[in-house]
Amino acid sequence: MKLLIIGAGGHGKVAADCAAKMQKYSEIFFIDELFPQVQKSGPWEIVGNMAGLNSLVDQNTEVFVAIGSNATRQRVSEELARLGNIPLATLIHPKTVLADHVTIGEGTLVCAGAIINISTTIGKGCIINTASSIDHDNSIGDYVHISVGARLAGTVEVGSQSFVCISATVANNIKIGNGVTVGAGAVVIRDVSNYQTVVGVPARPIKEVD
Repeated sequence: MKLLIIGAGGHGKVAADCAAKMQKYSEIFFIDELFPQVQKSGPWEIVGNMAGLNSLVDQNTEVFVAIGSNATRQRVSEELARLGNIPLATLIHPKTVLADHVTIGEGTLVCAGAIINISTTIGKGCIINTASSIDHDNSIGDYVHISVGARLAGTVEVGSQSFVCISATVANNIKIGNGVTVGAGAVVIRDVSNYQTVVGVPARPIKEVD
């Protein structure tokens, strides 16, 4: 099985390294809109751009969308779904701690050192980043990014396209809406409505911060 990664930036390299550690793929390569000006990302080849996607995918190829922006990752993933017959990879680093009864949607990346505890559901197209922790009975929507070192306690809900930034903490039984940004290092102890940005300790909507 081969793996074609869309997006050759830093996030793409992390995805490629995870895929290599899984020892599932005989070949890993990229497409990126910088091609042909840029033809390598780390040790991996960039072989084309989105215009040539169909010619690079066959029955032995899975595709992974390695784009950091939640909205753009969703748009590209949905474009692939409309094309049909393009299987999306789900990448789970072998140094993930994954409990029983965890569900992970297609197109999601779970990075090294992440912990996902029992009875948690992760949506499609998510990024569960390095050394993040998601405890029991969480529900993570589609195209969410749980960033490096973020901590979610038990029974947390995170809506689609939300971004929990580096080292943020979310207390138990909290509901975070769709399209929310939780700022770096924030501590969330109250529910967060759709499309708000919250920062600070305790976290408050950004318009309330001096």
